[in-house]
Amino acid sequence: EGDYYQSVFNMSVIIHPENPGRIREGMTLRAHWNVVDDLGRRGQGTEEFTLQRHEHLRKNSIDSNI
Repeated sequence: EGDYYQSVFNMSVIIHPENPGRIREGMTLRAHWNVVDDLGRRGQGTEEFTLQRHEHLRKNSIDSNI
């Protein structure tokens, strides 16, 4: 349960769970989807994913001495 948002180019979906404190690394997430893009292409399915945490470097975090 919760909200979701699509990326600008409909390439990904960002999920915002109703209770994010219950989400932990290593948990299994079951996703169901039935989508149609702007060109009429359809995709549907169900899949289970093991949640992993990834950290992304920010572009402005480069050493300022360079």
